[in-house]
Amino acid sequence: MGRFQRTGQTIRERILKKSGRSISWNRTVLAMLVMGAVAMMAIFLLFRMTAQVMAQDVRLSLEQTVEQQRIHFDFRLRSVQQQAENLMPIIYPLMSISENPLEQYQEFEQLRSAISLSTNNTDVTGVRLYVPSDKLYSNQGETFLPLRWLLGQDLPYLKKAGIQWLETQTVPMTDPRGTRKTVQAITCVYSMRQRTDYSQICCVLMLDVPVSGFDELLCVEGTPEQYGFLVNSQGISLACPESRLLGQQVVEDALMEQIRARGSGSIQQGSSVYVFRKLSNFDWYLVMQYPGSMLTVGDSIQANFLKILVVAVLVVALFIVFMLAYHFTTNVTLTRINATLEALSQGAQQPGGEQAPEFLDPLHHLERNADQMVLTINELMEERYRDRLAIAESQMESLQAQIKPHFLYNTLDIIKWMILDNKDADAVWMVNALSKYLRQSINKGPAIIPLREELELSRNYVQIMQKRFANRFQAHFEIDEDVEEYRIPKLSLQPLLENALLHGVLYSEKPDKELSIRAWLADGMLNLEVEDNGKGMSQEQCQALEQGRSGYGFSNVLRRLDLFAKGNSSCRIFSREGVGTCISIRLPATTREDAFDRQF
Repeated sequence: MGRFQRTGQTIRERILKKSGRSISWNRTVLAMLVMGAVAMMAIFLLFRMTAQVMAQDVRLSLEQTVEQQRIHFDFRLRSVQQQAENLMPIIYPLMSISENPLEQYQEFEQLRSAISLSTNNTDVTGVRLYVPSDKLYSNQGETFLPLRWLLGQDLPYLKKAGIQWLETQTVPMTDPRGTRKTVQAITCVYSMRQRTDYSQICCVLMLDVPVSGFDELLCVEGTPEQYGFLVNSQGISLACPESRLLGQQVVEDALMEQIRARGSGSIQQGSSVYVFRKLSNFDWYLVMQYPGSMLTVGDSIQANFLKILVVAVLVVALFIVFMLAYHFTTNVTLTRINATLEALSQGAQQPGGEQAPEFLDPLHHLERNADQMVLTINELMEERYRDRLAIAESQMESLQAQIKPHFLYNTLDIIKWMILDNKDADAVWMVNALSKYLRQSINKGPAIIPLREELELSRNYVQIMQKRFANRFQAHFEIDEDVEEYRIPKLSLQPLLENALLHGVLYSEKPDKELSIRAWLADGMLNLEVEDNGKGMSQEQCQALEQGRSGYGFSNVLRRLDLFAKGNSSCRIFSREGVGTCISIRLPATTREDAFDRQF
């Protein structure tokens, strides 16, 4: 009997040990379930944040694209205006009335030669010059027309001098084969007054720009059913790929009222997103219509994740039900075993000797499964970290990519005009400078580069712009030698230089237009300044730029600097209208190549 008592006691000890393990395992399962719930919630919040970031980046990308199109519209219209202004010094002196047929013939030849050069501008398909009826060539019938045809009408653009633009109308033109036809065009009008009597008009110059030439700018890539419009302040279409809509109201009054009030931005209405910009020096608006689904890609990802989350919850619930059933069965079994052990301790015989019961083995399996689930959770947390890092890196790369296309587009356009004007040497120089710039800016190298490389890229950009605008400005680089190896995000200075040139220096009436770039180290911070003596800005405009509410290239730089410096960067704008603008940036000075990775 003693033998059976010892056997019973041994088995009882093993069961009590197993029972202790069961309690510990139950706690582990509970902790694991809590950790799993927390992990699922964290992943859900991460997906939600990712969807919001994706929608924000898509909207920013669309607005940047429309801003680029607006810049191109402004450039092409300004080039036509510049063409009219270049013709005036030639035309105006020839408008004095001469009764000598030979002199009038000489005038005719000079005018025809000057106007023929205007046809090199591919945007202009027709030039009309309305001259006094006393001119023998006033009845030429195509380019030269009698001024009396206009003076007999009550035309608003004849009431003031200077350049004006006429909205879309039907105008005559002659194609390269000599066939006469009509096209829909907007017209640049220049009315010139007589020197002796300013109240009288001596001639009127008209340059016709077909609206079909803007179709490529107004089409939405990949969605042929959707396109944009160039509209006036009443929402009337001036240019549109769909010719039947020309001259029609294509923007509703309520939407147009919001567009006029805001000037630039985006509005989601129904199944479409409208991104709009007001053209510079025009009461015209560029309105692009995009599918609303472009902003809901993140929402669909979030919806799919919710489905996966529901399935995961159901699986966990079934697992819990199974475990509860298993533990209930185990407890009943343990009760029976305890009764058996009591009998053994009292001398009852237990077949099978001192062998431990086989039903205790499943406890070992459950214990091993708990360990495996802990390892799985750790792997999920590591994967979450990697995903967060990838999202941040892709965000920086996408922000960098947004600021490149329009500069390339405009520079290539300038090279085209150089070639058409037979300025081959200038065109070759421009191509070489552009190639150097592209090698530095569009390569797949690191997103964080030494300041030295960023300055080299900026110098190439400035040289291109000086050539593009016929050296109308001077640039000065004031860089301390000990700062060139400090790291900054690539393409941080170029957008600031572009903003200073296109919105400040080149609009200034000052004869000496200057741009200064400075960099120095102070108190462990890298200081960067871009200063110009352009037209300046109001205090409200400065605040809008500092807060990222205006200027998409500028807000792009602020977001990338904030990512790089982990919120430890600052940007101040000092400006005075008529004096100039200074943009000052401070960020931590670091020479480490892994500067971006260290924030995670």
